[in-house]
Amino acid sequence: MHEPRHLRTRTGAWPGRDSFVRVVLVGMYDTNTVSLAPQVLRAVAEPVAAEHGHVVEVLEFSIFSDSVDTMAARIAALRPDAVGFSCYVWNHRQVLALAGMLECTIVVGGPHVTGIERELLASNPGIDIVVTGEGETVFVQLLEHWAGLRSLDDVPGITTRELRTEPAEPTDLAGIPPLQARIAREFPDISWLSVETSRGCPMRCGYCTWSQSRRMRYYPLEHVLAELDAILTNPRISEVYFCDSSLLFDKRRAIAILDHIIASGSSTPFRYEFSAEQLDDEVIERMARLPTNEFNFGIQTVNPAALEVMGRRFDRALFESRYHAFVRALPDARITVDLIYGLPGDDLTGYVTSIDYAMSLPSVSRILTNPLLVLPGSRFFRDRNALGLTLAADGSYMVESNGTFSASDMAAARRFSFYLGLLYLNTALRDALLDLAQRSGRSPAETMIGFFESLPFPLVDDDYPATIPSTTEGFERRNRAMGTALGRFPEIVSAFVESTGDRYAGLRESYADAFGPQYHKYVRFAEPGNPR
Repeated sequence: MHEPRHLRTRTGAWPGRDSFVRVVLVGMYDTNTVSLAPQVLRAVAEPVAAEHGHVVEVLEFSIFSDSVDTMAARIAALRPDAVGFSCYVWNHRQVLALAGMLECTIVVGGPHVTGIERELLASNPGIDIVVTGEGETVFVQLLEHWAGLRSLDDVPGITTRELRTEPAEPTDLAGIPPLQARIAREFPDISWLSVETSRGCPMRCGYCTWSQSRRMRYYPLEHVLAELDAILTNPRISEVYFCDSSLLFDKRRAIAILDHIIASGSSTPFRYEFSAEQLDDEVIERMARLPTNEFNFGIQTVNPAALEVMGRRFDRALFESRYHAFVRALPDARITVDLIYGLPGDDLTGYVTSIDYAMSLPSVSRILTNPLLVLPGSRFFRDRNALGLTLAADGSYMVESNGTFSASDMAAARRFSFYLGLLYLNTALRDALLDLAQRSGRSPAETMIGFFESLPFPLVDDDYPATIPSTTEGFERRNRAMGTALGRFPEIVSAFVESTGDRYAGLRESYADAFGPQYHKYVRFAEPGNPR
């Protein structure tokens, strides 16, 4: 037997319980949903916890509606011996604040701590253990350690102030119990969910942490289908997001999943992310039979120099062939496209070219413009000095500049991205501007930028924010700015009509009925007291 170690309160070491340990796993994410990580960890660890009399509980919070003080009070009310947090770019600052407020052992893991374990411990005395990599095996063995069955240096994948152990083997996904039926029972008010059917990614994108594990691993298909049944029969769920790197890396498996959703007859919408190059006629035929859904294509950039630094291929001819086949088969699909600005090797001209390419694609309902985030664990983070990457000082991990993309050009890219997001909220104005570009012989991006830059009034009251931020404060800034701009939409439409010599005079009457779902979300987000 080993003496239990590394359980402490702020005022003393081992709290005196030698019969059981109470562990609270904390999820911090969006509103009206739950985080997958604490749900998975609890499900995997419960047999071991029950064997040794431990208690494992889960608390879920929203980074938008729960303050750090509220979170701390609710966690402390459970009198935990240890608290575990999964850290992501959107919640890591709240996690660090809570680590200094709670009187217990603090364990942090998740993708945001990889590569900065020592720095976290050095700068955050409230953190006791940092978990690197997947946490299921680590958590089970920590419970065994706290039961006195193994020494701490026999627990894989951890860093403390005294030791560092080798990473754990990747989790056997076949050993993860079902989650969704329990989530529905315990969190009856949630309205949307993330679903994981695989882990890993064979691609090598420099900004991404998925490629730490390039080997694809899959949950058993029967597990996935049972989880989908629990979701599809829950009338409260209004949206489901597949959070895999791509559902289509295994085509036969993907078709089985799509067939199951089709056969269910459910109208629950799903959000799918994949590369258009992975589509073929058989997959497209299945997708055409799905209920209303959202399909996301991650282009990121069309700049060859940026693609080379990123380590990503983009076969334009293949992309366009597959994309246009998809649009022909699904003319009413909701399609979104991702772009990133601030990439090493890119510049403002290259980013505008990527905007222009995305605007030229038919049937795109939104173009999502992401500032480059240099996340711990990514290749770009490791190579940030060589790439000349400068990060914002606010802890957002957002790039302020790089060796090819100056700070002033990043500010211009944020401004152009704001224009783009605003334009695509209204299909009537968007289509009129695209028509104007075609008639004038100018590119769509040039036409859009020229129009918004010529407005005789400001769109926002301060600097232009990122339209897809990474912090709570960033979302609040974005929502305020978007609320101000939306309040000026009648003036925007009038300015467009007047600047085109009344060619599009019908816009004044038609635009009010042409706002999409995202417009109504922004209106709601901009309401006082509703940051998200």
